[in-house]
Amino acid sequence: MRASRLDRCGDAAQDGFAPVFASRGAFRLNSFAPEEALRRRSTEPTEPVPYTKAPTLRAHLIGLVIVALVPLALFGTLIAKQLVDERTRNERVRLEGRATTLLSAVDRLLLGHVASLQAVTVAPALQQGEEETFRQYLSRLLATQPEWATINVSRTDGQQVLNLLVEPGQPLPRIPAEDTSLETVLRQRTPVIGDLVLGPSTDVLDFAVRTLISDAQGQTHILSAIVKPQSLDRLLNEQDFPSGWIVLILDRNNRIVTRSSDAQTFRGRYAADSLRRALDAASPRRALGWISDGVTLEGTEVEMHYRRSPESGWSVAVGVPADAFTSAARHAAAMLVAGLILALATGLTAALFLARRISRPIAALVAAAQAIRGNRSADVPGDLHIRELHVLGDALRLADRAVQERADLVKREQDALKAADAAKDRFLAMLAHELRHPLSALRAAAYLVQLGSTEAANAREVITRQTEQMARLIDDLLDVGGIAAGTFSLRRERMELSALLDDVLGSLSMAGRLSHHTLAVSKQEAWVNGDVERLRQVLWNLLDNAVKFTPAGKRIEVRLRSDVDRAVLEVQDQGAGLDPTETERIFSLFARGTDAATVGAGGLGVGLALVRKIVELHGGTVTAVSEGRHRGACFAVVLPLADRAHPAATGDEEAVLPQLKTSSSFRS
Repeated sequence: MRASRLDRCGDAAQDGFAPVFASRGAFRLNSFAPEEALRRRSTEPTEPVPYTKAPTLRAHLIGLVIVALVPLALFGTLIAKQLVDERTRNERVRLEGRATTLLSAVDRLLLGHVASLQAVTVAPALQQGEEETFRQYLSRLLATQPEWATINVSRTDGQQVLNLLVEPGQPLPRIPAEDTSLETVLRQRTPVIGDLVLGPSTDVLDFAVRTLISDAQGQTHILSAIVKPQSLDRLLNEQDFPSGWIVLILDRNNRIVTRSSDAQTFRGRYAADSLRRALDAASPRRALGWISDGVTLEGTEVEMHYRRSPESGWSVAVGVPADAFTSAARHAAAMLVAGLILALATGLTAALFLARRISRPIAALVAAAQAIRGNRSADVPGDLHIRELHVLGDALRLADRAVQERADLVKREQDALKAADAAKDRFLAMLAHELRHPLSALRAAAYLVQLGSTEAANAREVITRQTEQMARLIDDLLDVGGIAAGTFSLRRERMELSALLDDVLGSLSMAGRLSHHTLAVSKQEAWVNGDVERLRQVLWNLLDNAVKFTPAGKRIEVRLRSDVDRAVLEVQDQGAGLDPTETERIFSLFARGTDAATVGAGGLGVGLALVRKIVELHGGTVTAVSEGRHRGACFAVVLPLADRAHPAATGDEEAVLPQLKTSSSFRS
């Protein structure tokens, strides 16, 4: 575009102005003698225009390159930040998943010890009342449990009466006072997992699993299995955590039971202060969270996720050195800086090359103009590289009286440059428009916070109402994935469709969606075999579309009737309408209207596609009819009626009405 304009501008200058210059030059030669012309030229004012403080062409080109790179730098910074944030979120999700898996494995191991110990409570050897027989039974059990150090039986005061590590007749130790599991098992009357203590008979750090038993005389004793913490070392190694991660398993006192590195060195020591503070401040039975500025016992800064088991009260913590979280940011920043430096160097090099290519012929023309001004012979070079400079050179060769013509030429050149600049501005505006669309986040995790006050309930209602639309959007996207994967299914039952319609209309009304429209509803009883939640989704999407595309104050009609062997639902609005050619395409996945009203209303174009899929899975059909743009549309759903004499395929004995729910009942 720009080259063609310049070509036309140059051709016009050569074809139109050269004859004028020639004719005026001829006029001067005929009217004045050369000496007289020289005298006239010498008497004209020759005050030079001050220009020494003006920026050079080279400076302008360099400035243009820098200005062009500024938006690129800002955009690159934004992209780099989003990539780093996404990487950090993914790493956090990964740590949370590994911590959850580890805690589940720990619970399975501990509950396995509990189950093995509880089997003793129903053993015949216990009921026989013979100590030697019972001791032999416990010895056989211990042989099958390589992770147990010993088994002992103690009275309720903590004095042991049997210990497999102590020969019969030898003095038996008491349960240590710091081991609170004895008091806990007596209070709760259920099996208890103890904390890490120095065993009185093993003389090493271990922990006990305790349960209550009754002997043949009905006396209550405490049966304890002393478990070696090395069993958790093996469990932790089986999880195959990446090298460099700090993984801890802690008892209820926040003592280290095992660790991913140097387990023997740190076993029995309290966890780092930051982790202990976080666990102490959390619920005694269940806790989870993040520590962003944690420090390990070795002094390593880590990002750490912790979880406490509600079953055992034990905790796990998974930490990654802070450098691993910030390395992505440093790498992205380094790449960004390197890219900007490379782009700037390339741009400056190109600007210097172009400036030199342009400035040299311009300097030659300036010298020629000064020569003409000084009544000297002008040496205008022939190889000027640029068409406009050739035109200027021709003008300088013709005569010094061509100033006005040259001004006209310069004006035309300026107009051409302005037009090209305007075209560039339009291009940049379009480019900026395309680049303004934000990037979508992959997924976000939501945690349900239980609050008890009235203000909290009101706040929770506001939050629920504001997030329902996003929940429905996510449901639609999940259903699209289910359709693509072939896992989309129905749970059908015999149900009454008009009650479900009342439910959906009530939800829309409670959400304030119908307050600006006139709603007319006519309905009959219609029983169908269908999935309540899926048909709720169909009704919601059709009514939501009608509300979305119908201007305030307009009418929306909803009609439900039974017609022989089928139920017919019609939703008619006075909204944006459809082009007749779009009545089929609108049910395609990601299809959207093409006029400004429908495009501006938002949406991803998946709702109607899901409506058609759900209706077809129910053995029905859905169609759209419209008389054209801005003349409204009517969507009709036809479903087969259920046989009143037979229940649905689910095997229910009686037909059921769909449970009335507010709009918060949608999956979120």
